[in-house]
Amino acid sequence: MPENPRLRGFLIHFVIFLVVVTGLAILNLIRNPDNLWFLWVLGGWGIGVLAHGIVAYRRSRMDEAAGKTAKNKAAKKTSKKR
Repeated sequence: MPENPRLRGFLIHFVIFLVVVTGLAILNLIRNPDNLWFLWVLGGWGIGVLAHGIVAYRRSRMDEAAGKTAKNKAAKKTSKKR
């Protein structure tokens, strides 16, 4: 699991997307193979997942460049408490 919360959020979103779309595809192909409606879900939600992935990747790269990784934030919090 990635340490960066942005990438972790994307990964969770992507796994849920895969599970749900796979389930809907199986359901669609069993119940009504003549009408492939799951492709609409795949396309619509897929665009959202793709956008989420692009934004998460870009912002995580910006965070790394600025030194704002999860470890740095945690280290700063613990050093302030001392």
